[in-house]
Amino acid sequence: MLATTKVKISKDVSAENEFVERRRMALERFLLRVLAHQVLRIDEDIREFLQYDGELPRATNTQLISGASAIKVMKNLGDAIGKLTYKVDDPEENASEEFFYQKADELDTWEKQLKRLYSSLLALVSGDNDLANAKVGLSRSILLLANVEENTGLAQALHQLADTEGHVAELHALQAEAHTCHLAEYTREVLGMVQACKDVLSERVRIYRTWKTAEANLRSKREQKIRLEMAAKNDNKKMAVIVMELEELENRVDQAEHKFNNISENIKREFQNFDLNRFTYFKQATSEYLELLLQIQIKVLENWEKYLSLSNGVN
Repeated sequence: MLATTKVKISKDVSAENEFVERRRMALERFLLRVLAHQVLRIDEDIREFLQYDGELPRATNTQLISGASAIKVMKNLGDAIGKLTYKVDDPEENASEEFFYQKADELDTWEKQLKRLYSSLLALVSGDNDLANAKVGLSRSILLLANVEENTGLAQALHQLADTEGHVAELHALQAEAHTCHLAEYTREVLGMVQACKDVLSERVRIYRTWKTAEANLRSKREQKIRLEMAAKNDNKKMAVIVMELEELENRVDQAEHKFNNISENIKREFQNFDLNRFTYFKQATSEYLELLLQIQIKVLENWEKYLSLSNGVN
């Protein structure tokens, strides 16, 4: 959910303040999304965080990944890829799996489109910043020209033009900030949500893999029990151990199956909410951006109209 706070049109905004403001808006959007969730909104940790009046503790263990950790990650990469590529059931054989295959394809498509959109928005932001910087340079050049102009009227007009170009440059910088805060940052956040959805589907595959592995172990243990029963000499102690192991494996299979069914139901429910809300979020982000863009364009028009009225009076 996007923050309702508008970006104010201000001149004195440093790079640090811009980062803080952008970060504040991102955190506000995140908290609003959390509070919009029917389960998370009643979570005790969330409530305690929002009601805490004192200074929050500083984050620890936030340093970048170490060399040893990087090596460990690379060693586990093969296993991770195996988990991600492990299939559940063929949707043609199991109709209930068609939903998850369809959602996986939708997420892949969304990710490609959002990455393309994010790249285009970054280029747009870069273009607006370049335009703002170019106008600042133009304003300074016109001001230097006005200082050496001997004709008083023309020098006055050039001074006014330099001021106008400076104000318009500030507005273009604000427009770049609007692109960033209301569209680029939103797109990046949606990309993060898409990746989170893909991670959830991968977790479901991992749980399915655990379930099927437990079933395979149970079948193997049952076969071992049958072979022991058919043996000429029956070892009662060994049989008792196998019976205990069978009970444990059966419980493990039941738990894994229950966990798989539970996460499948939760994923379906959460995807329904995600499908309903993502377009609402996008509409809200676009509406706020267009409103702010309209304010900026009105300011640009006012500056040029003011300059036109002043320049017409110059002899």
